[in-house]
Amino acid sequence: MEWRIVLGVLCLIGILPVPGNAANDTNATVFEFNLSFSINETFIADYSNMSADATINLKNNITSQIEPLFRNIQNFLRMVIQKFRNGSIVTDSILQFSNGTRPNVTSLKQTLVDRVTNGSFLNIIQNSINIAESVPNLTTTISTPPAVSLPGVNTTNTTAPVTVFNVTFKIADQFIEAYSNLSDPVTQKLESNITTQVFNVYKKKIKSFIRMFIRKFSNGSIVIDGGLEFDKNTTTADVRTVAITLRDAALNKEFNFTVDPESIKVTDPSGNTLPNLTTTISTPPAVSLPGVNTTNTTAPVTVFNVTFKIADQFIEAYSNLSDPVTQKLESNITTQVFNVYKKKIPSFIRMFIRKFSNGSIVIDGGFEFDKNTTTADVRTVAITLRDAALNKEFNFTVDPESIKVTDSSGNTLPNLTTTISTPPAVSLPGVNTTNTTAPVTVFNVTFKIADQFIEAYSNLSDPVTQKLESNITTQVFNVYKKKIKSFIRMFIRKFSNGSIVIDGGLEFDKNTTTADVRTVAITLRDAALNKEFNFTVDPESIKVTDSSGNTSSRSPVLASMLTALWMTLASLLLSTMMHL
Repeated sequence: MEWRIVLGVLCLIGILPVPGNAANDTNATVFEFNLSFSINETFIADYSNMSADATINLKNNITSQIEPLFRNIQNFLRMVIQKFRNGSIVTDSILQFSNGTRPNVTSLKQTLVDRVTNGSFLNIIQNSINIAESVPNLTTTISTPPAVSLPGVNTTNTTAPVTVFNVTFKIADQFIEAYSNLSDPVTQKLESNITTQVFNVYKKKIKSFIRMFIRKFSNGSIVIDGGLEFDKNTTTADVRTVAITLRDAALNKEFNFTVDPESIKVTDPSGNTLPNLTTTISTPPAVSLPGVNTTNTTAPVTVFNVTFKIADQFIEAYSNLSDPVTQKLESNITTQVFNVYKKKIPSFIRMFIRKFSNGSIVIDGGFEFDKNTTTADVRTVAITLRDAALNKEFNFTVDPESIKVTDSSGNTLPNLTTTISTPPAVSLPGVNTTNTTAPVTVFNVTFKIADQFIEAYSNLSDPVTQKLESNITTQVFNVYKKKIKSFIRMFIRKFSNGSIVIDGGLEFDKNTTTADVRTVAITLRDAALNKEFNFTVDPESIKVTDSSGNTSSRSPVLASMLTALWMTLASLLLSTMMHL
């Protein structure tokens, strides 16, 4: 066959639609997102072999339950599990989407988080969920789309001018070999996490900020070498502003990773640099720049030592503060504690953790306050933590009885009462206090939830049970607190079989409450009938008993009907007697 004919046929084949060709197949994968999470189960050796029967069964179980969660998201194709790793069971996977609207990373993550939060789902550890878009071979320039050569179309590529500040800093984490390769999925997750959080910080403070890019990671904890891009046409940012913004965000714990403020070095396009920042949030740090004379002032801090227990299972990794699993736990705890204290005590700076130890999970750490402005004392610091624990302000469960706070003089406040009321007695030198525990009125309550009982619910210390308990008590709290101001909390004694039977109590402030057994029962019944919970309560199963033994043993619905009937009969009887 003549070569011209062969060439013509090959060219024709090249332009014809071919099934499976990414250029023409609407089901071709266009967007990929790296999804990883840990399953709270024991890792076995077979899971290292993706062809093993046990691994195939695990893959099928996970994908069959997770894929339906994302079916409502436009263009979702499939979930592909790449590998399993040790650390409970760490699952590395990819979510694939076809051409169309680019999915939002936050929405994808929230879809899975919401399902995990609403009950046991594959025993996934919520705080381990990470999703990042997989974008290979990104250029480091943000610009308009490149010129495309099409017949009859004249296009010119215009690149928006940017001002780039080179930046290096260290993250207090363990460097692994994978970080030497920017194309490794593990590295891309780290890169996405850092650049996303840096973007959130700078965009709030400097509107002309465009993005952060990373050139490389290197050893020495983890050294980041990258750049910060600003719109050249509108920015007024200088080397000092850019550096101090990063320093302050590091000191204020605005990231879920720990930046060493002393390691921050920023250089502008002219070569002006700002190294060796002070670690104090106060007056601007000294900077060696031509014509600038500055003095560095370090603000002193007041430190309260604190220990408390979290009702969760201790694993060996928590003994090592450099382990990534431990660092995630540390970041979650310190971030949430920061949010609670900063609202209530403006002089709060940060929480740090010295170590985790066994006994559930025992936290040994410290709270730092600005010494120049704080009025916090050992009692205030301890009660703030206790009340946050009792009000379920954390997504982990703190044992209020385990809280112990000690100030720099050795004054301590252990053994806090678990009642939110007047401050508990504290044994401090020269202080005479009397512990007055606000009395509570307790209504015992039982009811059924229309859900499947599992063996784990027999153990109140099981993490699965604690999630269920937290969900129920939080939602009951929200309902009662709106309707009966004297309500304090719900507690659960046990779960038992029969759908899921809850045996617990509802506490009210005895000094102010006017609630009676009828009011308490009807409030729960109405909330159940009005679907105010994300679980289904059987209204007929509700039984409320007060401290005198008075009970709503019949359902509140029937009780209300009988009351109305008796009132009607009494009215008729009185009317008849008056006419005799």
